[in-house]
Amino acid sequence: MKHADKSKRTRNLCNAAMLCCAAAVLLTGLGRTLLRPKDVNYYENRPANTVAPLTAESWLDGSFQDAMEAALSDQIPLAQAMKKTFNDAQNKIRYDSMVRLSHRYPNVPVQYDQLLVYGGKYLAYAYCSPDMVIPELTRHSENLNALIAAHPDVTFIVIPPGSGSSSASFPIRATI
Repeated sequence: MKHADKSKRTRNLCNAAMLCCAAAVLLTGLGRTLLRPKDVNYYENRPANTVAPLTAESWLDGSFQDAMEAALSDQIPLAQAMKKTFNDAQNKIRYDSMVRLSHRYPNVPVQYDQLLVYGGKYLAYAYCSPDMVIPELTRHSENLNALIAAHPDVTFIVIPPGSGSSSASFPIRATI
């Protein structure tokens, strides 16, 4: 009987320790979110989410809770490392699946989103017809031209996609 009581006590202590560790991580994330929030989420290359001011309207429409959830997901300790690990594992699973299918059917390209795998060896982007690309490029160039026209005192540098280095950059002053 004593051994069963001792085992139960040890299990209860382990459960309490795990609960305390989980609470400490969550409270650290909450404290950091409220007291010393990060400004930049370097992994996702964007400004980090911060807590929005609490108002009765934001509480009732749920926007405060959404903002708090987004802020906590950015501010919790090791959040960026966990996101990177998850995304790397997910991408590896996708790629490995594509390669397996490609080996099974070597004469058929296997496609996932914009990626194609041929014969388990070659990774390429799916073909985009000019009819699909030209409107998007036109929209981008119109946006750039409007930005350049609005700020004539600023020199804009555009790095063409795939140039690989800033040495291929050039100042733009005319319509692209």
